[in-house]
Amino acid sequence: MKNVNLKVGDQLRVEGFIPAGADRFIINLGTGESDLALHFNPRFQVDRKALVVCNELTAGKWGQEKRQNCPDICSGQNIKMVFKLTGDKFRVELPGGQEVDFPNRRAIQVISYISVERDLKLSVLEIL
Repeated sequence: MKNVNLKVGDQLRVEGFIPAGADRFIINLGTGESDLALHFNPRFQVDRKALVVCNELTAGKWGQEKRQNCPDICSGQNIKMVFKLTGDKFRVELPGGQEVDFPNRRAIQVISYISVERDLKLSVLEIL
């Protein structure tokens, strides 16, 4: 989605279903396809639980990854996530009360591009 207006202090609610046997899904927030302030990428392990990989992409070049185990994100289940842009970081609220923080390395104040890719059957995408 282009021409989105997600500002500091806003929240993005994402809900959907992760099919059994899913490999990964991706949620990108930024200003364009090659300029991502947050690349949020849960990758499913053999036990169906997720290793979340976060990164940023600037002018087509990846930054340093942050990885975090998130055992409450599992394939074969519904998921509800809330993405918050607080100014200096992104905070993603996940099932089970777990949170993932990722620095807003480029100090972006407005997200104008959102994409949801791969193994997530999206049911809700809403700016709050």
